[in-house]
Amino acid sequence: MVIEVRLALIAIGFLGLSTGTAIWFRQMLASKAESPESVSKTNPHNNLTPTLGNPLTRAAMLAQLRQTKKCQGCDLQGADLQGWDLNTANLSNANLAQANLSKANLTNATLRNVNLKQAKLVGIISQGGDFRDADLSQADFSRSQLLNVNFEQANLTGTLVEDAELRDSNLTRAKIHRASFKNTSFYGAILIEAELNSVNLTHANMRYVNFADAKLVDTDLSSVDLAFAIMPQGGTYHGTRPY
Repeated sequence: MVIEVRLALIAIGFLGLSTGTAIWFRQMLASKAESPESVSKTNPHNNLTPTLGNPLTRAAMLAQLRQTKKCQGCDLQGADLQGWDLNTANLSNANLAQANLSKANLTNATLRNVNLKQAKLVGIISQGGDFRDADLSQADFSRSQLLNVNFEQANLTGTLVEDAELRDSNLTRAKIHRASFKNTSFYGAILIEAELNSVNLTHANMRYVNFADAKLVDTDLSSVDLAFAIMPQGGTYHGTRPY
């Protein structure tokens, strides 16, 4: 556009247009030659919305999460979110591996399909949280309040959930291998079709727990309170010590 304007101005000189006509012609061409810089300044869509060519930085992601409580698919591996208020936050599909969320408020938060491998979640509060299909392997939920939380089909391999509350939580088809739930309350929890393999349940409270069709392998139930629990009929008890 700039080259076209210059050529047009040169043509004016050759054509010998009157002074008034020349001035009008120059003004018309200048109005059409608005610079890209001025366009970007007035463009209402020029923002930080992430695109393939303009990904959000880590700082921008954290700022967005704090301001809007939304950061679906964000890469926050190793982030320090200790004590953050993430009530009703949406972090679905996010990468929070090795992140520190200790003492965070995750009440009614959505963390579906999130990667929390080796994350630290000590002392968190989450009532009604959604952790479906999440990778929670080797994460630490010790001393946490996890009330009516949905862990359906979550991976809890090597997870530490000691001295915690899992009251009325849903662990249907959850993979629970080599995990420790010492002194933890599962009161009223649902473990239908869950896989418990080499799990430490020392002094766990599992009153009214539903184990229908669950698989219990190499799991010691001798010190577990199973009053009114629904035990699996025809389920797997290989290597499991009797309750």
